[in-house]
Amino acid sequence: MAPGLSPLIEPEELFEHLNQKSCVVLDATFVLPAQNRNPLDEFKKAHIPGALFFDIDVIAAPGTDLPHMLPSAEDFATAVSHLGVGNDTEIVVYDSNQFMASARVWWMFRTFGHEKVRVLNGGLHHWSARGYPLSSELTVPVALPFSAQFNGERVKNFSAMQQISADGSATILDARPLGRFLGQDPEPRPGLRSGHIPGSQSLFFQLLLDPETRCLRTPSALCRVFEELKVTPGEPVVATCGSGVTAAIIALSLAELGYPNTPIYDGSWAEWGLPGNHTVATGTPDLAGPK
Repeated sequence: MAPGLSPLIEPEELFEHLNQKSCVVLDATFVLPAQNRNPLDEFKKAHIPGALFFDIDVIAAPGTDLPHMLPSAEDFATAVSHLGVGNDTEIVVYDSNQFMASARVWWMFRTFGHEKVRVLNGGLHHWSARGYPLSSELTVPVALPFSAQFNGERVKNFSAMQQISADGSATILDARPLGRFLGQDPEPRPGLRSGHIPGSQSLFFQLLLDPETRCLRTPSALCRVFEELKVTPGEPVVATCGSGVTAAIIALSLAELGYPNTPIYDGSWAEWGLPGNHTVATGTPDLAGPK
């Protein structure tokens, strides 16, 4: 993402770019098990013309029980190369489920060194509401060479999160619903404890979205959300959630405010919530949070 460029693209601008060979559109729709939907089947029935499907459960690290963890740079490069993405390609990512997982894929590309990526504001819902076309025709991509360069500053692992939780060197924002954060509601993944990382704050991702348009809230409205949490954009922040997907919506929101490098705890609660010796907090969060 070029300095000063919004991470978002509006339907009008995307429509003008659809026929450009330098632009690849990716449908990254991801759903939770309780939603009882099949994103790939939905994509085959109706998608933005020329779009390709990006599955975060397929383009992911093999050999781990944690869901859709980042793949290696080599595996990521191979996968996106087969989607017709080269190092000069402009990418637009969208979804049909409240930025799940278009924000995640935006973060993935940038973590692997590709800055020419934006997210369709409001996703497929906003595109359709503005009267732009849909298609069921499937596109066959032409592979291009792609070189990935991993940027570890945009990812936090378990040990790093233990340190941050202990020393308060960054504000930890948790995108899960408040009931799960407080430990009042069960986790959707079996075997996980309930609660949150000690010292973290709750920021349910839907608070960052306009409920009518399903677009990201305006910058002024986003600022108010962070101000209510006593979080100053630009200060150290780490985003987490259930499995590293909706955390990216926090990162995307901060990028829209001009702070594009918020790291994400990739393992998120799917890792931290596993039975073990590390501490799980429950109850009312500290609204001030660590600074």
